[in-house]
Amino acid sequence: MSLFVSDPQSSVSLKIIPNRTQHFTSKSLSLSCEEKRNSTRWRLKRYREKAVESECGSNWGSIAGSTCTIRSTSEKDSGVYWCESGSGEYSNAVNITVEGSIVSISMLPRLLCGLLVASPFLLVSIVLM
Repeated sequence: MSLFVSDPQSSVSLKIIPNRTQHFTSKSLSLSCEEKRNSTRWRLKRYREKAVESECGSNWGSIAGSTCTIRSTSEKDSGVYWCESGSGEYSNAVNITVEGSIVSISMLPRLLCGLLVASPFLLVSIVLM
């Protein structure tokens, strides 16, 4: 699934994969600028820490075709992202937030076993609630 963010008046739309604006660290994030009409070359840019950064592929992300990929996100990848066409058109801007990873569900059985060994009383209390 992907998230499309576009302005009906603009010829450029921003596509985000996975399709959300909140992401976790150490995950992959792909963004692409998709043109609705013919216009000159697009650029994906971001605003971070009070400054507009150069386009994808120069100091951040890697570009392949029309897709910019951040292979392992970190909190410093949080920012406002948008597309610019060579003719000066812009897509809507999207605020993307990257936060520390949460505990995965696959770790839950291991955590519960650890609780049982460390404190059977605590585990029984949690189950009975």
